[in-house]
Amino acid sequence: MLNENLKKYAELQEQLNLLKEQLDTLREDILVEMEELGVSDYTSEDNITAKVVEKQNVKYIDEISMIKYLEENNLNQFITKKVNAPLMNKELKKSLSLKESLGSYYNTSVTKSLTVK
Repeated sequence: MLNENLKKYAELQEQLNLLKEQLDTLREDILVEMEELGVSDYTSEDNITAKVVEKQNVKYIDEISMIKYLEENNLNQFITKKVNAPLMNKELKKSLSLKESLGSYYNTSVTKSLTVK
């Protein structure tokens, strides 16, 4: 039964990947067409709505200088202090004493997932 399920899963995953590629191509085509029409909202005759959503991602090149500028100009509301989670997690895995000392400050949960290739 497990072999059959894995085979079916792999087949469906392959179909899904092909469909994702087709969707990506269609999405790009639709964006180009809407841009050519000069519209950001469009409703088809079948009442299917498309809307262009722009997302802006900002990456700070020199965060240290930026923080210094914000502090010097009394803009502290834009500065936060937080734990470097990836580095802290690695250290907690290695150090039992640190794990014991900080144990009341964090929670751990474990989830299971399946990877099939």
